[in-house]
Amino acid sequence: MDELHQLAKKLADKYGRDADLFISVWEEMLKKAPPNEKGSLSLDMGVVLHELSYLNLTLVVWEKALEYCIKNNEWELTSSC
Repeated sequence: MDELHQLAKKLADKYGRDADLFISVWEEMLKKAPPNEKGSLSLDMGVVLHELSYLNLTLVVWEKALEYCIKNNEWELTSSC
């Protein structure tokens, strides 16, 4: 299991019942990432959460990914959202 899978599982197990808290923690972690990578990282996190069957968290993370992509004019990634 790679780092993103481990992180997704850990966060989902801890905050999975509270999507707002989950996304707050995720955003806090992304503060260290360059702005142009936040959309891509969030898309990847959403894919992992979907694979792990955390569908409610998948949707909130993909919504956040869309916001990041639009904010940074990453139109190719926007279509992935």
